[in-house]
Amino acid sequence: SSVAGVQTCALPIFGFMVSSGIGSYADITSSNPFRVQNDFVDAACGFKDLFERGTTVSGREAVFNASEDCRQFAYIDEKLDKAHVTITRGSEIVLDRDFTGLENPQIIDLGDVKEGDRIEIVSADNDVDYITVYNAGMTYGNLDRAMEMLGRETLDITYFSDTEVRGKLSASEDGCLFTTIPYSSGWSVYIDGNKVETEAFSNAFLTVNVSEGEHEITFVYESPPLKL
Repeated sequence: SSVAGVQTCALPIFGFMVSSGIGSYADITSSNPFRVQNDFVDAACGFKDLFERGTTVSGREAVFNASEDCRQFAYIDEKLDKAHVTITRGSEIVLDRDFTGLENPQIIDLGDVKEGDRIEIVSADNDVDYITVYNAGMTYGNLDRAMEMLGRETLDITYFSDTEVRGKLSASEDGCLFTTIPYSSGWSVYIDGNKVETEAFSNAFLTVNVSEGEHEITFVYESPPLKL
C-alpha cells in the first residue's frame, strides 16, 4: 500500500526468515501466476489466499465482475502488442485505456475496483483474436497481514560492501533465511563463524537454513573460476 506515492508496505531489501517448508515449494510452472504467488506466501509464512482468484475467461474479449472492493489484477496469457481495458461501475466508465508492451505474458494492475464493477479486456492486436485472462483481486488488508508475517524476523545489516555483507538475525524457530541475492556458487555464507551450505530457491535466489536463536551471519562473494 502507499500514501502520497510513498511505499509503506515492503519486505526488507536483503533477507527475511520463512518457514523451512519453503523447500517443498516447487510449483512455479503453473499457468496461473496468482496461484504461484498464493502458494509461495502460504509455504513461506502460512498466510493463505493473498490473492482472491477469480474466474479464467477466454475469447476475443474477456469480461468478468469484481468480486469485492480490492486492487484488481489480470494476467493475459498471450503475447500482445496492446490490450484495451474498460471498467464500468453502473453507467459510469471508471477506466478506459490501452495497455501496451505485452509482448511477454504478464500481470497488469487495473487499479482499485468496487464489488460488482464490470471489467472488459479486449485484444487490440490485429494478429491475436483469442486471449485467455486470469483475474484476481487483493485487498490491502491481506497485503498488510502477509507483509507483517513475512517481515517479523529480518536480517539486520551491520556491514555492507561489494563482496561482503554482515548482519544479525534473531530466529524464533528453525527456518530458512530467504534473500534477494541471485544465487551463485561464488557466495559463501557463515553463521556464527561456521560455513554453512547454501541453496538456490527455484534456481533463482540464495537461501540458507538457520536454527532457532541469535546469530551473526556473513555473506562473502568470490567470483567462481572460469571454465576453459
